[in-house]
Amino acid sequence: MDIKIPPPVVGLTAALLIWLTDLDDPPTGLQWTQSVLDFPGRIVVVVLLVLAGLCLDLASVAAFIKRRTTINPFSPQNASALVVTGFYRFTRNPMYLGMACLILALVLFLQNALGFVFLAGFVMYLTKFQILAEEKALEQRFGDSYRKYKAAVRRWI
Repeated sequence: MDIKIPPPVVGLTAALLIWLTDLDDPPTGLQWTQSVLDFPGRIVVVVLLVLAGLCLDLASVAAFIKRRTTINPFSPQNASALVVTGFYRFTRNPMYLGMACLILALVLFLQNALGFVFLAGFVMYLTKFQILAEEKALEQRFGDSYRKYKAAVRRWI
């Protein structure tokens, strides 16, 4: 794989851009974005998203450790086992989904509607430059087993 930027760095970059573009006093015409994102229970939703994101990420890493296979995003071709248990029964990319949950939590916490652009950019970048390459490598490595898994389980949610 010819991936140059680790997925956590892509996620942290998106989060940094969300934080840097957070405006306490949005320009005229954009004030509505804060009121739309300030809804009853917003902080509860933020906490739930953080917990979900951490749970997805930690449980996914634990599943890889349990199967004694690599979590290195640069070398999926070195995987010694195909992980299809736990959250991997529902999404082929629970680690990336967990990162997306954390980014969404930040968007809602800061009430930064522009953050949705960076969240979408994160998802699109990972899909195009990371996930598609991983899927190709895993299909070459595991053949029909991976193709059946891919047909049965969605990429994101």
